[in-house]
Amino acid sequence: MWQAHAEQAGVAVVSAPASAEAGAIDMSLLNSSQPKSVVLDVNTGAVLSVKPLSEREFGVLISNQPICEFSDACYYSGKTPYANQGFFGSNGTITGSWPYRNGGNSGGCKVKFCWTQACGPVLNPQTTFALTQLTTGTSVTISGRVS
Repeated sequence: MWQAHAEQAGVAVVSAPASAEAGAIDMSLLNSSQPKSVVLDVNTGAVLSVKPLSEREFGVLISNQPICEFSDACYYSGKTPYANQGFFGSNGTITGSWPYRNGGNSGGCKVKFCWTQACGPVLNPQTTFALTQLTTGTSVTISGRVS
């Protein structure tokens, strides 16, 4: 099984089981926060390989929920029963279809909202905006968060 070592910046640093081939595994990559792909042996849990991934290969980790927390970027609903839509996670873009949007706020993010007709500018954190009419939201791009 995995062996936990010292914790660095709140992240447990692990090493491969002893059954993994010595020298075949890039332990610095395995223990890093860099995007990576790891192949594990189903019977032993041994790390068989680790390879770096680009941000594009790893994917964007933005989540969407039908409620807005204080730090979330938020698309407001302008019609019942449609819910406000909260967005949080890593930098990147999430696409979808959120009908009846009438504005929103950036929460703790630098964020750009797009809708059927256009996209707004990148908004700094803690910025509220209103739209001149109801529209369908089509994407949200997070480009930074307040720490």
